[in-house]
Amino acid sequence: MTQDGVPIDAVVIGRNEGARLLACLQSLAGQVRRLVYVDSGSGDGSVAAARALGAEVVVLDMTLPFTAARARNAGLAVLADDPPAFVQMVDGDCAVQAGWLAVAAQFLAAHPQAAFQLTDSIRLWKKKVWEHAAEIIANQKPDEFDDW
Repeated sequence: MTQDGVPIDAVVIGRNEGARLLACLQSLAGQVRRLVYVDSGSGDGSVAAARALGAEVVVLDMTLPFTAARARNAGLAVLADDPPAFVQMVDGDCAVQAGWLAVAAQFLAAHPQAAFQLTDSIRLWKKKVWEHAAEIIANQKPDEFDDW
């Protein structure tokens, strides 16, 4: 799927996320062109569930050291054959709000110098950060990002 003709793909990473993974993948359905799920050793049926929802699945070799960055890079590698304009990275225990990708893609297309990066280290702050980012985007105040 594209947002105003701009292809957006998603990479979801997780392990044993169960119902949270299903909610995550469903939140992206119809909003992205390609959906990649990178699994890091789940034993709860996450791989089968992701495939059933149409995700391309990468199962990491867990004999190698695991990092979230390694998982995200594995997902990006799947997209390399037909790269999108934008990639939404999502942890499997998070959901993407309806409409977010369209707003973010519009903003990023209009402001190529801007980028978003949220990590687990600010998980407790995510909601507040996303709300602030959405407010800035909605009000077209990209200069406020300079204050972060």
